[in-house]
Amino acid sequence: MQLDLFRIRVFLPNQDDFFRRNLSRGQLIREAVGSKPTAPVWYGVHWHIGNVEVIDETGVYCALGRTTRGRIPVIDQRSGDFVEQEFDSAPYTHVLLDLELEVCAIARKTSLAPTTSAIARHLGRVLMSSPTVGASGVSFDVSEISDPEQFLAELKRAYAISFFKVTLKRPNPFDINADFLGPLSKAIEEADGETGEAAIKGKALDPVPLEELTRSAASTGDNAAARMYLQNQRRSVYRSLRGDTASISADALDDQDDRHAALDAVRARYKGIRKPKE
Repeated sequence: MQLDLFRIRVFLPNQDDFFRRNLSRGQLIREAVGSKPTAPVWYGVHWHIGNVEVIDETGVYCALGRTTRGRIPVIDQRSGDFVEQEFDSAPYTHVLLDLELEVCAIARKTSLAPTTSAIARHLGRVLMSSPTVGASGVSFDVSEISDPEQFLAELKRAYAISFFKVTLKRPNPFDINADFLGPLSKAIEEADGETGEAAIKGKALDPVPLEELTRSAASTGDNAAARMYLQNQRRSVYRSLRGDTASISADALDDQDDRHAALDAVRARYKGIRKPKE
């Protein structure tokens, strides 16, 4: 099976009252998931977290699913007539979380939702329905982690890069680029904003420092884009980091050993995106 990677971001409130609880972001995620919250989506349909299991010190497994009520035609054995009988349906998928990295992996399941990103959006809604939100005043956001390799390959092959930008949200990630993106992220928070952009323009930008910014954006669930001139082309082209979600493969997630091995693969995949081996 294939599991796609997402970043769980925890946005802290500005009020000082929050710090009385003295919980880290990872502890907040653990608390929210452990409460097994449920979120109504529309009439008769709810999304729910269940089957929470600790894998190791920072690893957690849970199931995420949708509960609905339906009706099917059956034969009444006493009367011999056709009747409608109600039943409960609860398809679910697997979720692996690393609380220290604030990363999760969601198994694809088209019977649950057409895309894993759609499942991730419901995960965010369920987390926002947890008691942790009311108790701490935090908010949760689940964003896809992009695979940056194709985007970076085009940057390196480009004849010239004339424009580069990174789109990001309020502070959360511990591993954001500290020099360039960190101050902007902090400014978004201080202005009580939600998102912001940092852009660089020039006739021929150096792709080397842009790689660090791209990897930072990919690993934190943000986006990067560039306008570049490819070889033998007079017109520039626009490329975006979004569109290719990072993923891993797992043979099974049936038991503790399977889940631990898959979570180790998630950690390795994330770290390879953030800072590849030399």
